[in-house]
Amino acid sequence: MRRFTNTLILGLILIVLASPLTALAAPSRQDVIIPFSVTCLDSSGGAVLRPGESLPQISHTFAIANVFDTLDAWIAADLLTPDRGLIENMTTWVTGLFVDEIASDPSYGGFRPYNGFPNATLSASAFAAQTLDLLNQTDSIDSSILIDFTINLQHTNATLYPDTIGGFMDWANTSATVSATYSAIQILNVYDAISQMNTSLAIDWLNSSQLLTDSLSPSYGGFANGRNSTTADLQTTYMALRSLEILGALSIIDEEAAIDYILPHYRDDANYPQHQGGFSYTPDNPVATHLATFYAVASLQILGAESQLVTEDITAWILSKQTLDGGFNDISGINGTAPQTNFAVSTLALLDQLALLHLPVGPDLFVFPWWIVAVVVIIVLIVLCIIIARRAEIF
Repeated sequence: MRRFTNTLILGLILIVLASPLTALAAPSRQDVIIPFSVTCLDSSGGAVLRPGESLPQISHTFAIANVFDTLDAWIAADLLTPDRGLIENMTTWVTGLFVDEIASDPSYGGFRPYNGFPNATLSASAFAAQTLDLLNQTDSIDSSILIDFTINLQHTNATLYPDTIGGFMDWANTSATVSATYSAIQILNVYDAISQMNTSLAIDWLNSSQLLTDSLSPSYGGFANGRNSTTADLQTTYMALRSLEILGALSIIDEEAAIDYILPHYRDDANYPQHQGGFSYTPDNPVATHLATFYAVASLQILGAESQLVTEDITAWILSKQTLDGGFNDISGINGTAPQTNFAVSTLALLDQLALLHLPVGPDLFVFPWWIVAVVVIIVLIVLCIIIARRAEIF
């Protein structure tokens, strides 16, 4: 009987040790974000969309660099890098996209989005410049030709571009867009070269992109990306607002209309609890996304309307979307991605809620080994049966 009791006690102890109580010693949310982000990097130093994929791109690389920087995790991330050369590898990969060989090349001075892409773009160049800035490696390229590449993509000829003068194109001989203009301003801001662009024309172009004609339109107050577009979106609206903020010209737009455009994107319908607390890309879409949530929160802060944000609900929604691999995705439970992880972390930073990432990983993320419990229970039952059988033989 004593042997049975001891066996039973041992089994119970093993069950307790393997139970959810061990979640008390679980790593923090940030502790799993950093390894996830490191696994998004390939051996070349560029980042892919999600761990295990190929084709590193500059946009994903910026996302991962921004996660490390926002979480002040460069040292922790470097410790997880095989050769301890995180910053050097990332810098080498980014500068490898820089086009600086043939001056007659239309891409000369810009960055390609990824190796093998045929030409440089302003959007890729902005991601590259910002990544180098995060790495403290802005001097690793000839910034003068990057600035020239950027300046040359602004529409400044009223005869050639009467409807888009002041805007920037993403690459030569294309239409001007707000997104390309934002990219140009980001580049010039990193290299303290804003004065080299035609700022007054850019301000007028951005101001004219706000849709203020039809007050009944769901796009009223938002910003359209190009002259051929009559629909606003949160990403373009943020890019226009951030550009105007950098240029010191926010006061020229209708700020109240912009706020009124953004707020209906907030999801507070209890019928969709999985999206409650986030923002959707369009007002009539019930699906919240990290991209839309970041752009909405950032835009409202630029406009001085952060008091209208329901911080507790927004942070709760973001945290609910952390995935089992440590990243974030719009859909909880599946693998995270580099951009969505960056948007999630960046939004928490805007809301001054990064401290929440130091809390232990919740049960929803804790991959609990229930098979261990099952094995222990089976062992205990087998031992019990053996003891009972032996006792029956004795008597």
